[in-house]
Amino acid sequence: KMQIPAKLAVIVCGCLLIAERLDAMSPNMHHSSRSLAFTDCTSEESNPTSVFKASSFQRCIKINIGQKNVLLYWSISQKLAGLKTNITFAAQFPTASAWVALGVSTSGSMIGADITVVRNDGSKWVAEDRFATTTVTPPLDTHQDVTLLGAEAANGVTSFQIVRPLVNCLDQDKDMSIGDGTIPLILAYGNDGSYDFAYHGADRRGTVWVNIMQKPAPQATLVDTQTVNVRHNNLSVPQDDETKYCYSAHVLPQERKYHLVRAEPVLNSSHPELVHHMIIYSCISGVSNQSYANAAAPATCSTRMTLDCPIFWVLWAVGGGP
Repeated sequence: KMQIPAKLAVIVCGCLLIAERLDAMSPNMHHSSRSLAFTDCTSEESNPTSVFKASSFQRCIKINIGQKNVLLYWSISQKLAGLKTNITFAAQFPTASAWVALGVSTSGSMIGADITVVRNDGSKWVAEDRFATTTVTPPLDTHQDVTLLGAEAANGVTSFQIVRPLVNCLDQDKDMSIGDGTIPLILAYGNDGSYDFAYHGADRRGTVWVNIMQKPAPQATLVDTQTVNVRHNNLSVPQDDETKYCYSAHVLPQERKYHLVRAEPVLNSSHPELVHHMIIYSCISGVSNQSYANAAAPATCSTRMTLDCPIFWVLWAVGGGP
């Protein structure tokens, strides 16, 4: 999706990396990063709950996980001489009979993640502070730094509220600090009908890259612009992992000179979590777009595509914005 204000005649090709295939995942691969799409949300989108008041939080995002949504809220408190010390998270997961988890990761994967697991132990709700060093069940931290403020399961939704420090000051502990910049948060929830903390399955986990400390600045309002959607045809997810595909060519408006001023991803496919990155190349003058545009299906990236369209133009990757 590109916005161009008022003669750029180019042919562009998109290149997409399929990071992983959902139904090809096995339990031995559950540490892989599966990036999730998200949008800002409002308190009105919250499901009714007595655990927290959605309107009291500073931020809210709606995260697409599988075919369902997770609502994640947070606020940062200031206590010591104006320093930001604690963060309160609240969340609503699309299950009313399973454990749920939220973690801060170093790379977007389970390994090296500081994870809070919220579950019912049979008599009460508990929040467990855990740290994953492998892909097996993460052990409890020596020092439990997460406080459960409330949790409940009702109407097909599990809601919880926790508070934890922003910065870890204990040498013997493995809690990760939350600072400025975009960081990966990992989410997961178990199979319905069991609070046993076990493998979650491939479609019940993922990673979202977000700036916790600062909300993205609003985009400037542009005038006298056109918006052009550069989109490929439907693609069946391949059997193999890490497959690069080139899509049909696109010709931008040519009746007068244009300048590209903004580009942003369009991730409203049925599986946005499979998108790893997108690249748009401009092609050399005189190249016919027929062999690309008339292709019955996307073709794998080839030497010809590299020769025909060598100019690197637009890049988007997981965690990026407009």
